[in-house]
Amino acid sequence: MDVVGWSQDRYEEIKDQLTEFLTDELKYVSNDLIFLPASGYLGDNIVKKSKNLPWYSGSSLIELLESENKCVNHKIDKKSPFVMTINDVLESSKNDELTVSGRINSGLIQPGESISISPSQQTALIHSITITKSNVGSSLVKNESQKLAIEGEFVELKLKKLDNWENIKVGDLCSSANNPIKPCKKFSCELQCFELTRLLLIGTPFVMFRNNISIPARLSSIELVNGKKNKKKHLRSNTVSTVTIEILERDMPLLTFGENKKLGRVVIRKDGFTVAAGKILELLHE
Repeated sequence: MDVVGWSQDRYEEIKDQLTEFLTDELKYVSNDLIFLPASGYLGDNIVKKSKNLPWYSGSSLIELLESENKCVNHKIDKKSPFVMTINDVLESSKNDELTVSGRINSGLIQPGESISISPSQQTALIHSITITKSNVGSSLVKNESQKLAIEGEFVELKLKKLDNWENIKVGDLCSSANNPIKPCKKFSCELQCFELTRLLLIGTPFVMFRNNISIPARLSSIELVNGKKNKKKHLRSNTVSTVTIEILERDMPLLTFGENKKLGRVVIRKDGFTVAAGKILELLHE
């Protein structure tokens, strides 16, 4: 907002454009969208309300986030399977020990339980759990010796009895040992294409993003376009298609959208632009 002189007209214009894009192309519900003016460069309306926005009477960004967080249901979900995305790997001096950090996407976990790590398919014993959090304007805070970690929490898991920690990477998924996530290289996807500068051809390579990982992939086949069987070998702008995507490097741990709405989404980027986004429908194991 500082670049446009805190203009309310420009704010309303951007808000209208984003609302149209998010509702028409990404199918968001307009009532679920919240906008606020801010300047990340100057910090205006981030923590405290800005004096440069006399026409704005709403909350600051932090106030809004705190308000939304109060509405989150923190009940313990004992039915959903435990799944955690690894955001960082902290090496150990011992070959059979490792600490991984990440966010619990679903379920719960306790010290003493065994987990499986995909795609390496290694198992490990959880020795201890540390809940981590960062307050505004403060350094990282750690609460040691937690007996239980649940969905939505950021944690560090100290693992023992590992065969080879060098195969564990950022973006890998942890799950219960009795419910391992099988990695794959192909999957069926419902893909929403945006404005394309060039047609998306079968065989076209691109970069695929899932959660906190990116990996080279390509368009393997096209089954349906806008609900109809497809004979063409390309995708156009603003189409919804059912396609098969092939991962070009190591097998990737994936979940379908039906299994996990957060991890079951992918984003496609090509030539520096986001060209499509989709939902994983089915994993195609060979």
